[in-house]
Amino acid sequence: MSGYSIKKAWSDRFIPEIKMILCDFFINVAPMEKDCNEATDLIVMQTTGASIACRVRQNNYRFFNDMTIRSKTRNNKYTEISKIIDGFGQYYFYGWADKNEEHIEKWLLGDLNVFRAHLIRKGCMNVLSNEIANGDGTWFVSFDPYKIDGFIVKQFDKMEPEWEINLPPFPEVA
Repeated sequence: MSGYSIKKAWSDRFIPEIKMILCDFFINVAPMEKDCNEATDLIVMQTTGASIACRVRQNNYRFFNDMTIRSKTRNNKYTEISKIIDGFGQYYFYGWADKNEEHIEKWLLGDLNVFRAHLIRKGCMNVLSNEIANGDGTWFVSFDPYKIDGFIVKQFDKMEPEWEINLPPFPEVA
């Protein structure tokens, strides 16, 4: 099994938990009026197939408070940052595993359109010139998601539950 396959299998085991977390974001409790008059208890955010990139990091990276995105591979494969720059992905789920690496302890959901605008304002090539070698033939760029205005849509840290941001529900779609 290749290094990529091992890393992918490690992070994919968190997919069921990520799906549960995202349900809380994409499904909202209906207002009382809808419940009483329209047999509606839940409202699903209307999307046109929103795509969500997911990344889970090991717990020992939890306190860096950064978001790293692969920018180069030894075989010049299409990287995550290139896919994002090219317009793919609407949201980015970025999480950190707990100490036992069984659950997600801290996470954020970011708006990739806001992130792309940030890259444009900062000058994409300037950002990519700050690549960091990973030691395995790949490189990454590091971002502080807390310094990108409007990027974080929702976040949660089990160690600091008061840190959760709850945005107002999405507007109803007629």
